[in-house]
Amino acid sequence: MFLQNRGFLWEDVGNYRKAVDALAWAAALMHEFELSRNTLAHRSNAWLRHLNKDKPPRFPPLSVEWEGRRYPKTLPFDLERHVMSIMATENVLRDKQWEEKWWGPMRRGDSVPTPLVDFNVAYWGNRPGMDISFRLSGQN
Repeated sequence: MFLQNRGFLWEDVGNYRKAVDALAWAAALMHEFELSRNTLAHRSNAWLRHLNKDKPPRFPPLSVEWEGRRYPKTLPFDLERHVMSIMATENVLRDKQWEEKWWGPMRRGDSVPTPLVDFNVAYWGNRPGMDISFRLSGQN
């Protein structure tokens, strides 16, 4: 219950990432309660809607490679993958260099040096962080 309450408090101050992370841990630890998984799904979708408002037009699709787990196996894998995909989306959107080079110009309708085709995010459960790469137009 502590982690779930912590998640609600993080959401109250606008930190969706920490809110969803706390709710994911709560859902994994209280796996016998469907309500905790439903709360996680609802709150993670709210975070995604919030991020979607910041996506510029022509925002490239994101694909996620997966190895290992961040959360205990008691959290359904599809729910964990959904949460990690949203985290990856936030990482991509909040990167200052990419904001300067692509997202800002794309939001303003300006041309970008080379259009992005897609992003690939690799998450390895046995080490922190994510590896993010992208493919530019004209690359195979």
